[in-house]
Amino acid sequence: MNKRVNRLAIPVFRWILVVLWGGIIFYLSSKPLTDYPQLVPDYVAHLFEYSVLALLLWRALHYDRQTSFSLSILVIALTSFYGLTDETHQIFVPTRTFSPIDLAVDTLAAILITLILLTLSKVFRFS
Repeated sequence: MNKRVNRLAIPVFRWILVVLWGGIIFYLSSKPLTDYPQLVPDYVAHLFEYSVLALLLWRALHYDRQTSFSLSILVIALTSFYGLTDETHQIFVPTRTFSPIDLAVDTLAAILITLILLTLSKVFRFS
């Protein structure tokens, strides 16, 4: 029974982390830029936020321990799509705008972290 609970609990926990991190990104981008000081350049924040999102998606989708090219494409597509929805919602936030550059950085973050994870999984045979 305990192994069965773990087989369900771990994937559910991984998806909870994805949803929570997506919520943090949404919350931060819902605030007008005047509400908090900018401690790092915008592109650095986007690289960090969307690298973490891609990493969490990789882990959530990686339930069968198999690394594949299609999994990588899915992680990049989902991360980029979330970036698109986030940039679109910023149109409705005072002092915020839709930024194609931010969207490109979000996608770049997903590509970079996915390439790193693919390389590590091939070199060390883990997933």
